[in-house]
Amino acid sequence: MEADSRPRLFSTEPRTDGSPGRHNEGVYAFMDRVDRQWFDSVRQLLERWLDGAPARFAQRIARNIRATGDRQFYAAFWELYQFTLWTHLGHTVELEPPVGDSGRLADFLVTRTGQSATIEATVSFDEATDSAASRRLADAYDSLDGTDSPNFFLWIEVEQGEGATPSMAPIRRELEAWLATLDPGDVAASIDTGPRRRDLPTLTLHAATWQLRFEAIPKSAEARGEPGIRPLGAFGTGGARTLTTVARVRNALAAKADQTRNAEGPVIIALDALGFFVDSDDIYSSLFGDEAIQFRTGPAGEMDTARVRQMTGLWTEGRLGRRAHVSAVLVAENLGPWNLARVDPVLWVNPWANRPIQLDLPFERIEIDLTEGKRTDYAARDQVWRILGLAPDWPGPGNPWDDV
Repeated sequence: MEADSRPRLFSTEPRTDGSPGRHNEGVYAFMDRVDRQWFDSVRQLLERWLDGAPARFAQRIARNIRATGDRQFYAAFWELYQFTLWTHLGHTVELEPPVGDSGRLADFLVTRTGQSATIEATVSFDEATDSAASRRLADAYDSLDGTDSPNFFLWIEVEQGEGATPSMAPIRRELEAWLATLDPGDVAASIDTGPRRRDLPTLTLHAATWQLRFEAIPKSAEARGEPGIRPLGAFGTGGARTLTTVARVRNALAAKADQTRNAEGPVIIALDALGFFVDSDDIYSSLFGDEAIQFRTGPAGEMDTARVRQMTGLWTEGRLGRRAHVSAVLVAENLGPWNLARVDPVLWVNPWANRPIQLDLPFERIEIDLTEGKRTDYAARDQVWRILGLAPDWPGPGNPWDDV
């Protein structure tokens, strides 16, 4: 693509704001304005990736990355990452191949040494990162970061009620009045080692149906009175809540699986699983079913238990034929443009696949032996930072806020 006609992801205007992201700041808005060399390296790499992509694909990716919503940002970034990853692996990448005779188009068809696979890219979010409640909480945090607190950081726990975010202005005023009564030296002296949270001054306030609990953590003597330091420094869970991470992952995969049912060759669904609490156990459950305890009564009335998998996974819902056309799922956990060198995808293989993958892939691979019910993890033969031509500590060294 010609340099003067290619789309750009980020503005070329001078940047002067090097502060960390605000709680309710969109990923793209933050990436486009932050003035840090660490993030400048990220921007430059993404621009190079886009420059190496076909024009029509690049234009769509750029448009979606620049969109205001984080969902669009991550989905478009994940597609660009997939295109770049498979290209660096030495595959020919065909864009938007037809899915059999269904009239649908997949994301990619990758081919190498005569073997190919259809790639469908998708992302999933948990409620803690993508819900109306999380956005309301982010609004409250941003407002409370305006609290004048020269001597203390604040630990905060919020129990949200129903409805819109209440005004935080009265809360800030009460907080400032309370903090003004505390001496940071006296609080620091009362803490043996730590700080230990049980020794910290606490204040509980209410705004409409919300309850907010604060603990005052004394700043170091050197940091006291320094302007521009945000007071919110630690965050509690705000009480118990139910997360449906497994269901969200499974639903994202199922949607892509159903779109590729008529594919003629192996299908790999590539998933970026995003969320504070997502982990490999969630991926396991989303693919093979939720874990449960089965109680059994023996002939003499004795009771024993066994761990079993319910028929709720992408590949274990019998009524859907185990989605045997999906040969594998390639999963990255919480991959963003800034941790490319530190997150390696894992290939989960469908033991019921009717078209097993023939491609020789370097990723960590997880297989389930149906006869013995045994899981085997095969180590990766290469790491993504090397595949993508990055340094292992890219875009570091260190982290972008070392001087904050």
